[in-house]
Amino acid sequence: MKDRAGKQNDEKAEQEDDLESKTDRYFADKLSELADNDTEYNYWKFDTEYMDPVLVPFKTVLAETKSPEQWILDNSDNPRSNPMRHWDQSSIDHLESQNKKEFDQFKIDSMRAVNYLVKEFEMRKSATLYKRARVSKVGSLDMKQVYAYKLRDDIFKRVMTIPQGKNHGMIMLLDWSGSMCDVLQDTLKQVINLAMFCNRAQIPYRVLAFTTSYSETYRNKITSEEQLTQRRTYEHEFRENKKQKHQDANIIDASSNFNLLELFSNKMTTSEFNSMARRLLHFKFQWNEGYSTSGTPLNEALVWCYENIGSYIKNNNIEKMTLITLTDGEGHSLSPNYHRGLDDHRTHIDGAEYKRIKQKHFIRDEQTKKTYEFSRYGNQQTEVLLRMIKDRYNLALLGFHICNNHRRDLNSAIGANIPGFRGDTYSLIESWRKDFRSQGFASIKNTGRDDLFLIPQSSTKIVEGELDVNPEANAKNIAKTFGKYLNTKKTSRVLLNNFIGYVA
Repeated sequence: MKDRAGKQNDEKAEQEDDLESKTDRYFADKLSELADNDTEYNYWKFDTEYMDPVLVPFKTVLAETKSPEQWILDNSDNPRSNPMRHWDQSSIDHLESQNKKEFDQFKIDSMRAVNYLVKEFEMRKSATLYKRARVSKVGSLDMKQVYAYKLRDDIFKRVMTIPQGKNHGMIMLLDWSGSMCDVLQDTLKQVINLAMFCNRAQIPYRVLAFTTSYSETYRNKITSEEQLTQRRTYEHEFRENKKQKHQDANIIDASSNFNLLELFSNKMTTSEFNSMARRLLHFKFQWNEGYSTSGTPLNEALVWCYENIGSYIKNNNIEKMTLITLTDGEGHSLSPNYHRGLDDHRTHIDGAEYKRIKQKHFIRDEQTKKTYEFSRYGNQQTEVLLRMIKDRYNLALLGFHICNNHRRDLNSAIGANIPGFRGDTYSLIESWRKDFRSQGFASIKNTGRDDLFLIPQSSTKIVEGELDVNPEANAKNIAKTFGKYLNTKKTSRVLLNNFIGYVA
C-alpha cells in the first residue's frame, strides 16, 4: 500500500512541476511579446558650464544704464538709431513730463496694494503660528485652582508655546523678450509692487530678468584690438573644449546665449531701489546697450534656478521659498549641441536596410531620485522643469501671465502654459473671460506651478481704489460710482488674497 501511494504521489508531483513549468514558459513568452524592443531609452543631463557670468548684479545694471535725467541731458545719441529723431522738442518734453507724473502716481497707488499685502501676510503668519501653538503644564501649582484639588487633578499652571515664524524667501523670474513688449510696462509695475512688499515684510528676494540681448556686451566692453583677439581666442577654445567633453555624452545645452539681469534685490539701498524703478518704467530704458528685449530663454533660466536655488536658500537661511515667473511662456527649446537630438524617432541604417527606431528621453534628478520624461518641445520642457524645481526644493511655485483679452492671445496662453490640453479651447477661453469679469483674473492649476494667475491687461492696476464723487451728481450716479469703487476693492483683493495664501 505504501509503495503504491508513494508512486501516486511522485506522479502527482511530476504533473504539478510540468504544469508549473508550462505556465512559467507561457508567461515568459507573453512578456517577450509585450516587450518593446524597438524603443530606445536615453538619459540626459543639463550643461550648465557658462562662458561668461550669467548673473548681472544690480549695481552693474545701474552703472550701465541711464537715469531719466541722463537721457534728457545726453545729446550724444546717434540720430539714426534714435526712434524719436523726427519728434519736435515740445512733444518730447510733454512725454517726459507725462512719464514723471505717471511714475509719481504709480508710487502712490502701489503703497495701497503693498500695505494691504503686508497686512494680510502678517495676519496669515500669526494665524498659522497660533494654530501650531502648544499648551503644556509646568511643575508649579496654580494657586487659583488649589481649592479644587479634591475635585480634579489638573491644578498645575499652564504655558502656551508659540513657535517661531518661518524665514521666507522669494525669487522672481521676469520675461525680457520681444513678445512681452505690449504688456512689459504693466508686468514691471507688478514686479515693483512685489519687490516693495518683500522690502516691507523683510523677505530676502531677487528679481531676475532673463534675456538673450546682453551677451554681446562682454565683447563690446573691450577697448583694444589686442583684447579683442584674446577674447576671440578664449571663445574658440571654450567651445572646442566643451565640444570634446560633450560630443559623446547625452548633454542638453542650457548655457548658451542668455543672461539674468538682477533688477531688484533686498540688498539694495532705498535710493538704488527708487533709481532702478524709475529707469525701468522710463520709455527709453530699452535703448541702453544690451538691455533691449530679445529672445525667450525661459527654459535656460529655469535650469539655472534648478541648479542654484539650493545655495540661495542655504545662504539666506530660508525655510519657505517662493519662485514666481512673470512670462507669457513660449520659451526656447533646449537641445544637444554635439549629439543627436531629442527627436521622437531616429533612422538606423544597417547595410541596405533602413529602420525607424522610436526614442524616449528622460532626465533623472540625482537628489530626489525621480525621473522625468523630456521632449524636444519648448512648452513641454517648461512644464517638466517647473515640476523638477518643485519636487527638489518643495517650494511655492506661482506664475503671473499678463495678456490682452483677445482670442488669439488667449489661444497662445493655452499653447504656452498647458501643452497637453486636448479639450475645447473655445469653452476654456470663455470660462477665463467669465473669471476676468467676475474677479479680474483666471486661475490655472495644471502648468507645473501651484497656480498661474492669468490677468488681462485691463485689470493690472491692483490697487485699493479711490471713491471720487462729483458733488453735482444725482443719487443714481453716486450709487453707481460707489458700486464701481467696491468692485475695484473686491477684484483687487481677490488676487492679492490668493497670492498671499501661497506665500505666507
